[in-house]
Amino acid sequence: MERKKELLYPGDFIADNEMFLAGEGTFEDGGEVRSAVVGASDMDMSSREARMRSSVVMPEFQREGQVVVGMIEESNNKVAFVKLFPITDGKTRFVPRNVSTVLRVNAIRRGFVKSLKDEYGTGDFIRAKIIESSPYTVALSTDGRNLGLVKAFCPECRRALSAESDLLVCESCGWKGKRKLVDDYGSVRV
Repeated sequence: MERKKELLYPGDFIADNEMFLAGEGTFEDGGEVRSAVVGASDMDMSSREARMRSSVVMPEFQREGQVVVGMIEESNNKVAFVKLFPITDGKTRFVPRNVSTVLRVNAIRRGFVKSLKDEYGTGDFIRAKIIESSPYTVALSTDGRNLGLVKAFCPECRRALSAESDLLVCESCGWKGKRKLVDDYGSVRV
């Protein structure tokens, strides 16, 4: 009863739920496992799970554990509000929902951070991980390797800052500051 080559559409029958469990890209309906996407079925005989391999790139919405890119829109010492950007990267297409997205000072890095403004400023671009997601709010964290500042602008003259070791430097006015940088700071297109 395996259908690997046949193109299936949402709602098409895949298997009886007595034979296979509903896996990724499927749903259960009245004792039957059916396709939730356009694509080909993938029957895992060891786990007895029916899955679908989508032939269409489906957008992903916010979920815990997902790494995203955003811009600090507003901040104070304890919290920043972040605007998330869509991401199209190979087979991943991330489309942010329009909900309040926050980064709290205690989720920036391990250890004590006195003020969020010491690490990020308004207009800075960050890479963060979603640690909580609900229909109303998304909470972010930059605690982790390669999470943090991907692009920043001088607080004095608003020119793009360059990284020298773990310092940010403005080549225009000479401003210097220490921030939580990612390893590939400045190479991320935003």
